[in-house]
Amino acid sequence: MKVYRVEHRETYRGPCYNEHGEFSPIYLENGQLAVDLPMPFNYEYTESGLNWYAAGESLEDMIVWFNESNIEGLLERGFVLREFEVDEAFDCERHLKFDRDRVKNVTELDIRILGVKPLS
Repeated sequence: MKVYRVEHRETYRGPCYNEHGEFSPIYLENGQLAVDLPMPFNYEYTESGLNWYAAGESLEDMIVWFNESNIEGLLERGFVLREFEVDEAFDCERHLKFDRDRVKNVTELDIRILGVKPLS
């Protein structure tokens, strides 16, 4: 199964949580949050002692979470879009969670594809 995640290229932190799992959202120069649908802290990420990370089930999910200015601001800060191949991922309030230690393959994609909104 494939899941998608926006994260910092080197630290793996996401737009809402730092690399230690602490809520620490990224803000852009204009004071805007770097993600349209920020995730509140979720205690499920501390369960089982596993290395849980949030992801989208599809690129379409990811397009809903980010807008064009979010994407440019994140790109400037070293964030990338990655596609992860995993054996399992679990539903977790509008997104999935997966164990990073059990990833089979990772592919980096162009984060700017998230700026392409689907036609209604």
